[in-house]
Parts: sequence; structure tokens; C-alpha cells
Amino acid sequence: MRECKACGSPLSGDPMVSSWKCEFCKTVNYNQEYIKLYAKNIDFSKTHNLLQVGMASYEGQDYQKALDIFEKILFENSACQDAWVYAALCTAYLADLSNLEKSAKKADSYLAKARELNPDSVLVSVGNSVTRNVLGKALLKAIKRSCEMAEKNYFAYESIDKSHAIKKRSQELEIAYLYATYALDNPPDDPEISGPIAVEILRSVDAGICPIHLKNKSENILNHIKTVNISYYEQLQLQLRSSKSKTGYSSFIGSSVKCLVIGIIVYIVLQTLIILFAIFDGFD
Repeated sequence: MRECKACGSPLSGDPMVSSWKCEFCKTVNYNQEYIKLYAKNIDFSKTHNLLQVGMASYEGQDYQKALDIFEKILFENSACQDAWVYAALCTAYLADLSNLEKSAKKADSYLAKARELNPDSVLVSVGNSVTRNVLGKALLKAIKRSCEMAEKNYFAYESIDKSHAIKKRSQELEIAYLYATYALDNPPDDPEISGPIAVEILRSVDAGICPIHLKNKSENILNHIKTVNISYYEQLQLQLRSSKSKTGYSSFIGSSVKCLVIGIIVYIVLQTLIILFAIFDGFD
């Protein structure tokens, strides 16, 4: 059974349509299966010869081959809206940590071209939703990685050189904020992607360098989720509180280790002095 991505309520209606509007929270849910259904119903006799090959590669999840074909079609015919949309989708699916920023911008530009050809296109609306959610998953992964690295670097250097620890943490968080800027400017419409992104940004606020606009946008996302799905909102709040508690505990452990190291050094110095005094007394 289909469920609303926002509130989890069951969705009724024709499974072949492009979208449904939830009767409870009024959220528009785009049908990702529509992308596949659309490809199967294209009349290839009226389109570019390569389009059928590209669609077959897309359906077979050979996204790189499909993208190459769609881009070749667009080089010859820039008015092919289908190729623009499916090129954006392929680009999103191919996004990873090595090309994420470039892929996000590229997918956006392809969708913008498709929208110029027909602003009211159902395919563009559904394609935009799927693209944002696919990219959102990759962005969430990248944001989590950078935030985790920021925390690890900080506690690795804190007991040695706190200023260097802060610098290392800031460098990783800047990368996270770069990804977050795109993700929050083009938020996925799936709360299970946008919600965790907001949590990751808000949990980094304690570092003191989180841009205010990212903090505000993250809070807005959580507030929206609160209005449509209070139980999921509470789950996200629990994650936020537990992550902050964990950070505080880690800070406590880091401080304790630092004190222990200092104590050991002081002990060794005192023992050395006692031995030296004993030696000098022996000479006397």
C-alpha cells in the first residue's frame, strides 16, 4: 500500500497517475514509478532514434550509458524535453562523494532546460522530485561523513593542540555546510531524507561556526515535519538530543584524558626530582 511520505497516511487513487495529494496533511506525493511508466509509453516512432536505446539503458540501471546517449540526443536536438529530464535523473543516480557538487549543479541545469520547454510538464515535476530525493541521499551521506570527521579530528587533536583541533573541525564542517547549502536550498520532499539532513546541521551548531541561514532552514524543515508527522518529528528531536549528549560525553572524556596525561607528566617529573635529590644527598 502506498503511504504519504510526510505523514504516513495511506494514499488512494490510480497507481498510474503522476502524483497524489494526501487527504490528511495535504502534501503532494509524486509517484516515482511514473518515471518508469512514462518511459514505457513513449511513442518512439515520433522521437529521436537513440531515445529508445537511452530509455532501455535507464531501465536497466546503466545510468552512465544512458546519460551518454541522452547528452548525444541533446547535442543534436536541444528541444527534446524527455532527454533533459532523464539526463538529470541519470546524473543524480551517478552522484557520489567524488563528483557530488558538480553532479548536483549539472542535474539542476538539465531540469531547468526541461522546465523552459514546458513549465507545466508533469514529467518535469516528477523528475524534479525524484532527482532531489536521489541527490538528497547522496548529500546526506556526504554531510554525515564530514560531520563525523569533524568530531573525530577535534577529539584527536584537542589534548595536543586545541587551536589546531578547532581548525581541523572547522575545515570538515565547511565541507558539510557546502553540501548542506545545496540540500537545504533544494530540499528533498521525502522527510526521511530532509529530516536527517536538518538534524546533522543542527547538531553541529555547538561548534559555533554554523551559518545562521542553514540553522534557520534546518529548523524550518523540522517545524514543517512537526505539522504533518509529530511522531517522526519526535524521533528526529530524540536523535538531536542524543547526538548532543554524545558530543558532551566525548568532550568530557577528552578533558579527562588530558588531565590524566598532565597528571602522569607531573608524577614523572616529581619522581625524577626525588631521585635526583637522593643522588645529590648521597654525594654529600
